[in-house]
Amino acid sequence: MEQRIKEGEGYLLRMRNLLQRTRETQGDVGNMDVVIAEMQATQQSFIGRRDELARALRDAQAGT
Repeated sequence: MEQRIKEGEGYLLRMRNLLQRTRETQGDVGNMDVVIAEMQATQQSFIGRRDELARALRDAQAGT
């Protein structure tokens, strides 16, 4: 469980850093596209991990 908390904190920190980069690159469309793509990839990774953990929890509760 501790590892999963650390993973979640890592995702949040990555998103915070990307948001900071967004502020720094305002007006620079090329860099904004890169930051937005990184945010979307981070979000998709987090969603995938969340879904994986939810399945594992359901399986554990079902006793499988």
